[in-house]
Amino acid sequence: MKKQMINLKFCFKLGKTPKENNVMLVHVHEDQALSMKYVYKWFVHFQEGRESVSDKACSRRPATSISDENIEKVRKLIKKDHRLTLLMIPDELQINYKSLPSI
Repeated sequence: MKKQMINLKFCFKLGKTPKENNVMLVHVHEDQALSMKYVYKWFVHFQEGRESVSDKACSRRPATSISDENIEKVRKLIKKDHRLTLLMIPDELQINYKSLPSI
């Protein structure tokens, strides 16, 4: 995922649109490519001046990620975009990666 994030930033700097970038990511990474929603999210961050491709510190994550609410959110997210990887789900929902097997 980190490589795709670097590619996103590179293409943003070249003036590519999110849609153009997504097409390129799908061409290169096929079913592991970032979702269009994720590409748009990061383009907005870059437009706002963000330079880092790393997620912010974990301080905004809840102390415990395993809850009925988060279980339902994961289900809905997977139904919405079945191409999500295990690395993308925690980013989308702001939960701990290690909680996913339990969820």
